[in-house]
Amino acid sequence: MWLKTCEKTIKDYTPIYYVKESKGTIDFVVVGDLIKKLDCLQFIQNDNVVQKILEKRKLDNDYYKYDVLFIGGPMSMEAGTYFSECVDYSDVFQEFQKNIFDSKTAEGIFFTNVDIYDMHLSVDNTISFPYYPNTILKLPFESFDDYLNNQKAKRRWDIKNKQKIFSEQGCSIEVIQNSKINEEDFSILYELYANTEKDNFETINYQHYCDCDKFQSFKYLTDDFIWIIAKLNGKIIGFALLVHDESKLTLKHVGLDYSVNRQTYSYFNLFYRAIKFGIDNHYRYIICGSTTYGVKVSLGCELIDRTAYISIDKSKGEDVSDLYNLTLGGNL
Repeated sequence: MWLKTCEKTIKDYTPIYYVKESKGTIDFVVVGDLIKKLDCLQFIQNDNVVQKILEKRKLDNDYYKYDVLFIGGPMSMEAGTYFSECVDYSDVFQEFQKNIFDSKTAEGIFFTNVDIYDMHLSVDNTISFPYYPNTILKLPFESFDDYLNNQKAKRRWDIKNKQKIFSEQGCSIEVIQNSKINEEDFSILYELYANTEKDNFETINYQHYCDCDKFQSFKYLTDDFIWIIAKLNGKIIGFALLVHDESKLTLKHVGLDYSVNRQTYSYFNLFYRAIKFGIDNHYRYIICGSTTYGVKVSLGCELIDRTAYISIDKSKGEDVSDLYNLTLGGNL
């Protein structure tokens, strides 16, 4: 359902699906988004290398511009790959890479290791480097009170105090299944999301490939998508989207009304309610994503290292070693 919604929603989305099965069982799925003529010059920090590329471009304007396949989740950090337990990560990627380059589907591959255990690849002609850490909150608790009792006294007081202020301001939290969200509310949720992301264009977010009408395509998703919605006197002032996946939850898109966020602590209370939901429904953990690491660590999240990989088709002829001086992080 998520992938179908990607196809309906994302502008100029060109997904590549790579699937292998044996005896009716899916061994792995890799989903990539092809970006044509991506200017890789923007990722290089070494001034000497930049000048060499600019000189080459006087003769060939497309030098160091590749059709790049981005593997990972365009809209969700775990939507891009699935591997059964019996499959070796490196074997899959090597087979996938060979297929992509031999078929001339793409000239370069950017792969974000989305597995929470940071399983590493060992593949020829591939550069690896640290990527934004993920965060995970384990939930070995019987109740939210049990979760609180496992926090240090100062942190426990801080959580209770933020909950108290949230309530005293006239705020409340609702947990709503995706099918119960009406179209008017989808428009409000989009405005809150846009408000939150408008100053964060250094990272890929929904704003890059959507508009208000398309945001409502979320309504086509199943009830594996759960909305945590904060209200102030009945008005929606914030939300977080939870994605159900067997024994885990993924905390996805967040939107806030910043005019009241500071005085109501709505951002924090969205997290508290997500944690309570996860515990009450017996999930093993919540994947909370990257960014705002301080907040997430204060809630008990662990930082999970991630690795990203760049692979360029050897037949292109450019010296891949130049990319060792690339700009790490958000611009990718």
